Amino acid sequence: MLDGDGEPRPDATGDAPCGEAKSLRASIFQFLIKQVKSGPRRTYNQTSMFERRCIARGGFMSEVGEKVAQATRQRAAVYAHLFLVLRKRLGEREAVDLMSEAIYNFGREKSTRNYSEKARSGDLEQAAREFASPDPVKQHQFAPRVVSLTPDEAVLAMSKCPLVDEWRAMGLPDKDVETLCRVAHSVDYGTWEGALRCTLCFEGTRGQGKDECVLRVKKARG
Repeated sequence: MLDGDGEPRPDATGDAPCGEAKSLRASIFQFLIKQVKSGPRRTYNQTSMFERRCIARGGFMSEVGEKVAQATRQRAAVYAHLFLVLRKRLGEREAVDLMSEAIYNFGREKSTRNYSEKARSGDLEQAAREFASPDPVKQHQFAPRVVSLTPDEAVLAMSKCPLVDEWRAMGLPDKDVETLCRVAHSVDYGTWEGALRCTLCFEGTRGQGKDECVLRVKKARG
């Protein structure tokens, strides 16, 4: 979760020794930064051409989409185990704070690489279209779509989430699933508030037991 300045903040209670927290911070950052896509950056138009070629290949992309979803579920399992270890050692408040900060930074860095210059310049409509792109892999994993869109506000929804599916399959308590969901959403705050010059509010999530994650995004003032 984030504070008024758009920086991650803890969302739960608990005490933690600061010294050990600092020693773990670098390791967490290193783990998350490995998830940033490597290789030359593609423009949005190049990505769209790639998607059209992939859609034409039909079944191949279904297989690839499932493999990517499996990788995302593995990432979810790592998040869960990392959270459980950090909570045991440092307390829930510090665990949430550390993970949220690292994932926020990951989302901000990833989005500066993956979104077009137009989207990053503050064009909310363009950013929303890219977020809900027809990329078959993205659709297979999260099924993002635009619910409503104006130049100043977008309502977006995601009806799938392999992370939540994995946490439930692991048998985690509902409270932990909801907490991990909030932590994982730091990547979206890093995307929309850190990289795309907007403000973000979640109006329901699958981690809370809702059918969809609903995001309301507005252009930042000033």
